[in-house]
Amino acid sequence: MSEQAISEIKTELRAKAKAKLASLLADREDFYKRQQELIDQIELSPEFKKSHTVLLYYPLLDEFDLSSMIISNPDKRWVLPRAIGRSRMLLFEAGDLFSLVDSKYGTKAPPATNKLVKASELDLVIVPALAFNKDSYRLGRGGGYYDRLLSQISKKCKSIGVCCSELVWDSIPVDKHDIAVKKLITV
Repeated sequence: MSEQAISEIKTELRAKAKAKLASLLADREDFYKRQQELIDQIELSPEFKKSHTVLLYYPLLDEFDLSSMIISNPDKRWVLPRAIGRSRMLLFEAGDLFSLVDSKYGTKAPPATNKLVKASELDLVIVPALAFNKDSYRLGRGGGYYDRLLSQISKKCKSIGVCCSELVWDSIPVDKHDIAVKKLITV
């Protein structure tokens, strides 16, 4: 399948995933219950328990907000991404959640004055997605940020993808740039 054909199919799948997320978000109580269940599953995972330096994401409006893990796990070194340029992220120590600043795409990020962290320093990356396939390849939002990051982490670094169980599909087309997460946790 050509890259153009894969791109077109992914665009259609993104629209389908966003529609499904909107319907799931309509029941906020259930969504928040799932969010807490997801946090519990991550915190109980061996990957999380063994990790020291963890990359988390700051959520978009239709993503699970896992930021309470930063507060409930002060023994971890928490890192958040900051989008820069095309498909690139810089990683910064999260610091105090109240000091986060507005960033690209409507999320928040650590101020650029926080300590810069190299991808090679990460023990665990928690990866959001619109959907995943059964082989743990993600359907992102189309910017390539996480695929580029996942290509830079060390072999010992674990990656956990997170999403709603309804958004794990049998197939999502994969191209040469796509990288699967090592573990998928759904709720």
